[in-house]
Amino acid sequence: MKLYLAPMEGITGFVYRNALNRFTEGRIDKFYTPFIEPRPKKGMYRSERRDLDLANNTGLNLVPQILTKNAESFSALAEDIYETYGYQEINLNCGCPSKTVVARNKGAGMLEDVDDLEAFLEKIFDARRGYDISIKTRLGMYDLEEMYQVIEVYNKFPIKELSVHVRLQNEYYKHPAHMELFREINSLTDLTLSYNGDIYKASDVERLKESMGDSDYEIQSVMLGRGLIGNPFLVEDIYALEDGKYTEYDLYDSEQMERLKPFLDDIFRGYAEIQDANTAVYRMKEIWAFLIDKCTTDKKALKAIRKAKNRLEYEQALNMIF
Repeated sequence: MKLYLAPMEGITGFVYRNALNRFTEGRIDKFYTPFIEPRPKKGMYRSERRDLDLANNTGLNLVPQILTKNAESFSALAEDIYETYGYQEINLNCGCPSKTVVARNKGAGMLEDVDDLEAFLEKIFDARRGYDISIKTRLGMYDLEEMYQVIEVYNKFPIKELSVHVRLQNEYYKHPAHMELFREINSLTDLTLSYNGDIYKASDVERLKESMGDSDYEIQSVMLGRGLIGNPFLVEDIYALEDGKYTEYDLYDSEQMERLKPFLDDIFRGYAEIQDANTAVYRMKEIWAFLIDKCTTDKKALKAIRKAKNRLEYEQALNMIF
């Protein structure tokens, strides 16, 4: 079973990807960039091109992700990325549940009208030259019955891989993922599938496998998002589970804390090299928002990391935690 890092805006850029790749000893099989929106007149931002630069992604199996509702814009940007950097796979975001994104009929908002979705896909598949197209999707917008129409549309196209976040758009991340529906989705398609949703610990992978029942289908890949950001040990936990050596935990033990500190320092150094140290602190706080609960129950430490505004305050907070 392959493991992927999901795209997360503001977090999973090349600095984080490289640090995580080193920390997990190369055991993540595929990484996705945070979504890039086409800008026909201005082109990509410098930071986006830096994130795609092959020199910043050495040894990583990286897939750029595009967010747009305009087929021509998707194809133009995909061609630019393919010709400039040589990425063989481009991912379409049909899964972002953000209200501001959906209000513009992008991300999961593309699932509201399956006829429009089909017309969009026809155009981008007709226009592609040399690269494959994969899709990250949700089940629908408001009702689980929408899943059947959405999958029916996807089945009409040679999608390289379909990553399915098993929630509706209006459930955001609050409702438990519909893990049990992955078996049903598999029965509806011959497309290569990747599972996404509510994998926070290794036992969740076991639960996913059990939800497949007596099906002969073997889960080919799992996309890890917030669960992996919140627990960078998750990859080795999943490997340990497969070897029968996994022990579940709520808080990190002393050995894990010793290993965690250099990992976070690695990320901070990477951020500080491309922006000022105080901005790097805010980038780190985005990671800590997911990570903190496994590190400590000390309320003073929690408050310190959340209130840190500069490098000195951040380092003082780290001293309380470690």
